[in-house]
Amino acid sequence: MDLKQHYTFQIRAYEISPNGQVTMATICNYLQESAGLHADELNVSSPKINKQGLTWVLARLHVKMHKFPGWLDEIKITTWPAQIERLYTIRDFMLEHNGDEIGVATSAWVLIDLQTRRPVRRIPEEIVAVHPGKPVRSLEDPFQKLSTVSDSIHTNKFPIRSQDLDMNSHVNNVVFISLLQDNLPQSQQSGHSIYQLEIDFRGEAFAGDVLFGFCEPSNEADEYIHSFTRNEDGPEIIRAKTKLKKF
Repeated sequence: MDLKQHYTFQIRAYEISPNGQVTMATICNYLQESAGLHADELNVSSPKINKQGLTWVLARLHVKMHKFPGWLDEIKITTWPAQIERLYTIRDFMLEHNGDEIGVATSAWVLIDLQTRRPVRRIPEEIVAVHPGKPVRSLEDPFQKLSTVSDSIHTNKFPIRSQDLDMNSHVNNVVFISLLQDNLPQSQQSGHSIYQLEIDFRGEAFAGDVLFGFCEPSNEADEYIHSFTRNEDGPEIIRAKTKLKKF
C-alpha cells in the first residue's frame, strides 16, 4: 500500500509577509491541513475516531525550509504516516515548488482519550495498519526534550482572541507558531524571517487566557529559545526553538 499522498496549495496574497514570501505560519497551516485530509482518507481522522472516544493532539513539530515561494506560487506537499514510536505516531512531509524540494517537516501526534484527556497507551490496530513496518522519514528527529528559557530578555503578552480558537474551543496550534515572530526581540522582528522551527506543544490555552511569551538567544548564531505560559503564573504550554535569516 502506498501511504504517501500529495496536496497542492496556491499561495494567496494575505499569506505572504512584507518580504513577499509565504510565512512560516502559513506553511504550518498547509502541513496541518494536509495531515488532516490524509488522515481522513485513511479513515483515522479526529472526526472518525471521535466515535471511539479518541482524538488526535499534535505534540511536536519540526520544520526546515530552504526556500519560501511567493504570491500565486504553488506548493506541493507530500505527506505520509512515517512510523509509530512509543506513544507517538509520526507523520512526515516533503514540500516542493516547481519540482524542487523547498522544505521538509516531521510531526509527532498523540492519541487522547476524550473522557480522561490522557494519552492512549494501546494504539488501535486500524491506526497501526496505516503505518509502515519500517520507518520512512523525511527529517530524522528523536524529539528530545527542548530547552526552556532560563533568563528571559523580554516578556510579551498575547491575549487570546475568539478567532484563535479551533473546533475544539482551544487555541489552534498554528496560532502559537504565528506568535513566535512577535515573541522575538524587537531588533529581530523586522528584516528577519523564521526558516526553521522546533516546537513542543505541552498544554492548551482557551478563551479569556493571556499568553506570556519569553525569549532568549541560544548558544548558536541566529537561534532563539521560546517559552509561553498560560497567564502570568500559569503552566508552561509551549517550548520552541527558531532559527532566523535576513531577507
